[in-house]
Amino acid sequence: MKKLLSFFSVLSLVTISTANIVACSSSENSSVTQNKQKITPENLDKFFSSHMTWDFKDQFFFKDINEQTKDESIKFYGSIESMLVYLLSNMIEQEFNIMFNYKKSVFFFLANFDNSGFFDSYGISIDELYKLSFSVIVSSKNNQNEWIYKKNNLVFNFQETNIYSKKDWLKEFIIFCMNIKTIMWVNKTSNIQVFDVPIDDSNSKINEYKKENSKYAINYATENLNLSFSGNKNINDLSSFYEDYKILFKIKNYKYIYEESEDTNIIYFNSDFIAYFENNSNVSFSTNSNFAVFLNDEI
Repeated sequence: MKKLLSFFSVLSLVTISTANIVACSSSENSSVTQNKQKITPENLDKFFSSHMTWDFKDQFFFKDINEQTKDESIKFYGSIESMLVYLLSNMIEQEFNIMFNYKKSVFFFLANFDNSGFFDSYGISIDELYKLSFSVIVSSKNNQNEWIYKKNNLVFNFQETNIYSKKDWLKEFIIFCMNIKTIMWVNKTSNIQVFDVPIDDSNSKINEYKKENSKYAINYATENLNLSFSGNKNINDLSSFYEDYKILFKIKNYKYIYEESEDTNIIYFNSDFIAYFENNSNVSFSTNSNFAVFLNDEI
């Protein structure tokens, strides 16, 4: 999964508040849309030239380095960059929603940190300010008007004030897993957004996944996710980088969506599920997500 995180390392994390939203008429919405700018290299340069610095000072996922075990510090090494890129990209996206008029299928977006030395670290210190240099690349997918825009020497000021409460940590981490394969405007997994951790099964079980509310699929998906997030599966990822934050799942139902077939059969399905901490089942989070099952002959 670490490879998947490296490939899909641009996404969104901070929840956008919907409180006190005032309903607008269609004419008002049209006016707002018309006032937004088009995404062009010129307008992007104006935007980023006036947004050279991005600041985050709040709660986040990480323990203080002095509170981590040796094993947790090693696992932290593989998680920090993906999670900060994810956070930063969400912050940029929120500003883009205010400034620009765009369609998600038309643009590619990528944010890259330049501080490679920082991401070789094994933890952070709470309340310490980290100044991280980064660059962005935005490109058009329009074959008749292709262009690429790049901006260097941007700065992300990151300061974690405290780790999330257990309840918030679980909720935000599941949201992270549900969105990490989607960059700001382009879905990177077929035409469907899926949960980050893939499920692997034998190609001989393909018909089990095509059944309505398949009990086999429900049980196998639950078992597979629990192996991954309890740290018992042989993968090097961030799903269990803190021993006391290991997560278990309960898949509640199953709805087959469709399959793709290239070199590997991929089944997509949708489920309601509950996530909870292994050491405290009273702390839980319920939601709905799409999942991907990779079927091959080697299992």
